[in-house]
This record gives sequence, structure tokens and C-alpha cells, in this order.
Amino acid sequence: MPFRIRKAYTKRVIRLLLICVVLYGLACGALMMGERTLLYVPFAGPTEPAMAGLPQYSKGEFTSTDGAAIPYWEHAEKEAPLVLYFHGNGGGLHAFISPLDWLADHGMHVVAMEYRGYPGAPGTPSEKALVGDAVALIDHLRTAYPQRPIVLWGYSLGSGVATQAAAARTPTALVLEAPFSATVDRARQLFPLFPVRWLMRDQFLSREYIGTVKAPILILHGDADTIIPIGLGERLYDHAAEPKTFRRYAGAGHFDLVDYGAYADALAFIGTLAK
Repeated sequence: MPFRIRKAYTKRVIRLLLICVVLYGLACGALMMGERTLLYVPFAGPTEPAMAGLPQYSKGEFTSTDGAAIPYWEHAEKEAPLVLYFHGNGGGLHAFISPLDWLADHGMHVVAMEYRGYPGAPGTPSEKALVGDAVALIDHLRTAYPQRPIVLWGYSLGSGVATQAAAARTPTALVLEAPFSATVDRARQLFPLFPVRWLMRDQFLSREYIGTVKAPILILHGDADTIIPIGLGERLYDHAAEPKTFRRYAGAGHFDLVDYGAYADALAFIGTLAK
């Protein structure tokens, strides 16, 4: 190949490589900037439980560590175990009336915290803010209901909040429904070509916290879950300290574990501990 042609070819290759590097950098930047938009997905809905279809619930409010007033929905039940429920990433409390209704109908005293930036709650969501609010709510409830067993129940994104809160404030038990080992672990599966470990601010490293939880742990996961594959729940279980239990539900997905008996199993688990 003549020198002149070889030189022109080399310039084209270098130019193409530079374009690829620039495009890859822009894609990394877009992922980094859009991380919280992907992770937190609030959408409008009722901010009062009765308007959402939960007339048996009332709305309360507590003051978090930074002075922010954070709303929660509560179904009070005398002398029943207190289940502190942390919902998933979509919508807000209004999008989780089915599990809240089920828990109330089965005799649980339920408190469900709204996330910052979700309907009726101030500020913007972040891992630090959500976990800080969860810890503050536990302290609030222990003052309001001294001696009452408190069970933390985290679903999907809420499993990351519940795990860190349980590590900071030992509950009676920890129930994790369709949990992940870390949001960054799921991001690696979804974006294998990108260095998500260096791009994500909210990594929810549950696998690094769950080993310090000094409470019985129950993990519920469906083997047909395509949102958070069961392998991530199994990885989290491997990092958990005893006593721990893993329940695998054949055919269950991310949204229908209640139909496979998972909630009944969770209540049986809670019942053995909260006497």
C-alpha cells in the first residue's frame, strides 16, 4: 500500500476511533445524568389514603433528621405487629394499595412511608434521603409505640431502603420482597458495556449492609422475575447473616408474589417472632 494511501487510511481509522470515544463518553454522561430518572419513577396520584381506595388508613407525618415533614399512611391495629412497609420505585404510595390493603385486612398494624419527591412528599429522592427518612421514622414509631415489635418490609427498591434501615436500627424482623443485591449489580446486567460502578451515585449496596443486620431475615423471590432476577436475591441471601430464610416461588414474577402464597408465608414468619 503506497504511503499516501496508508496515511489517509490511518487518519480515517483514528477519526473513527475518536468519534466512537466521544459517542461512548456522551452515552456515559447521559447514563450518569439520567440515573435517578431511571431509578425513581414517581407519577401523580392521590396523596390521601381514602382517595386512593384505602379508607381504613389515615395519613400521618413525621419530622426527618433535616427537619423535612415526611408523610406516611397508617393502618392502626391494637397490639398487632407493626409492619413498616417500603414501596417500589414506581408511582408512590397510591400505586401500592393492593399490598397495603392485604396487610391491613390480615390484621397487621401497617405504616407506609412516602419517598421524597413522590406525591405529597417534599424534596427530591436519593439513597441518602430515603434511608435517613426511614431511620427517622423508626425512631418516631418507637417513641409512639414503645415495646411494639417492628418489622421492616421492603419491596423492590424498598428492599434497599429497608436493609440499610435494619442495619442502623435493629428491628424484630426484616422481610425483603423481590430484592436486589445492589442497584449497581442490576445496572451491570442492563448496561454491560458501561462502567456503571463509576457512574452511579445511588448504588444501594444491600449486600454490604445485610451481613450486619441483627434480626431474622426472610427473602421472598419469584423465579420468573424479569425486573429483578432471582439471582440477585440469591446473592443478597448469601451475604446475609443467620438466622435467614429464602423462599423461592416457581412461576412468580415481580408483581404477583402475593398470588403464590408469599405474603401468607411472610405473615407466618412474622407471627413466630412477634409474640
